[in-house]
Amino acid sequence: MSVDFSQLSPTLNINLHWETVSERDVPAQIHKSPYPKSATPAPTGPQIYRWVLRNCNGVPVAMYIGQTREMKRRLYGYCHGHQRPTDQLNRIRDKFREVESSGGSVELQLLQFDPFSLNGFEFSKKRLAFAPARHMLENLLLCEARTKGVELLNKDCDGAGRNVKLV
Repeated sequence: MSVDFSQLSPTLNINLHWETVSERDVPAQIHKSPYPKSATPAPTGPQIYRWVLRNCNGVPVAMYIGQTREMKRRLYGYCHGHQRPTDQLNRIRDKFREVESSGGSVELQLLQFDPFSLNGFEFSKKRLAFAPARHMLENLLLCEARTKGVELLNKDCDGAGRNVKLV
């Protein structure tokens, strides 16, 4: 018996959602100035995050999706930048300043999701310590973000013909 699969459109739905990091958790201008020592501790551990840049009307105009094995260290990089002027963090910080100088805002969001399994591998917040799991989710989110109609600040999504990072 043969089955015609051309009419099937398999769909995989995974409940992924973004949670805005409140000022209670991280000061709103984390990317502008040194993180105050007296502030609530920054989110730590492995995370998938995004920066959403909004225009003066609150409409998202750009975003950057990233992953890290240590969020506190990554936030430090956004606060203090790096020595090399071509560094990706400095490029993104420049975009933050550009958006804010025109009356817009920058928002940090962390990925939240219920555990799920894919081909026998369980994805959970705990498993984000495993780099290939973080990279896979980051790449999935980058694919989804391309459908949103906003500028993606990720280097691999800038349309300049660069190679996409394979994981």
